[in-house]
Amino acid sequence: MRSVNINGTKNILDLACELNIQLTIYVSSVQAFGETGLQLRDETFVRQVPCRTTYEQSKTDAHEIALQYQQQGLPLIIVCPHQVIGPNDHSAFGYFQRLYVNRILPPIAWSPKSILCCVEVNDLAEGIVLAAEKGKIGEIYFLCGDPLSFREVIGCWSKKPGAFTPRFWLSIGLAAALAALIEPIQRMLGLPAFFSRETVRASATNWNYSSEKAKIELGWTHCSAEAMWFASIDGEIRLLSKRKTQNILQRLKPLEMVEQ
Repeated sequence: MRSVNINGTKNILDLACELNIQLTIYVSSVQAFGETGLQLRDETFVRQVPCRTTYEQSKTDAHEIALQYQQQGLPLIIVCPHQVIGPNDHSAFGYFQRLYVNRILPPIAWSPKSILCCVEVNDLAEGIVLAAEKGKIGEIYFLCGDPLSFREVIGCWSKKPGAFTPRFWLSIGLAAALAALIEPIQRMLGLPAFFSRETVRASATNWNYSSEKAKIELGWTHCSAEAMWFASIDGEIRLLSKRKTQNILQRLKPLEMVEQ
């Protein structure tokens, strides 16, 4: 994570300076700003709690590097999404969605009150284009969707074909302990550890961010949270038709990662 997020950011921005690029868009993350609490936050928010995961720390450090380049005069605009949602996703959410559509997601969950502001992948792409076309150099724009609690996210999922009704809500400590036991098993099966202590800690954080600035200054819009989740799950269901000859472990991976 550090090699890609921190060193990669510095390498790209160094090159932008060297080549005298007239405009660079850097895709950061609201994770660089940290836990919000229940209050809705905007681009003026300053981190109030330490980073809770390795990913959050790496994106925070990379964001600081980008700010330094802005201050040094690089024509740079920073956009900050939260979790990006869409079918065939490589992230932990993608693996959980494929567990869901394959009807093998266990009936357990945690952090029902944690707030997420996930963004649909095509909406994010449009927001990045708008930042390049209409954004002001030196500015930061949040590109996030509707804030929903994790319980509300699961409520969206339950309206689609699948098998996931949580019967047990685990404490964060118990969920992390269970993840620690399951991490090596996932890797042994050839899967990334998508259920891990890292993902448990990340999902136990409130990410309650507003994209009002991007809507006003860029004219950006995004679909509703329900429409976003419906489209993503429908996309995963459609991909199942291409996986008829695959075993269950293959069907959990993004389609292009499976050896044909």
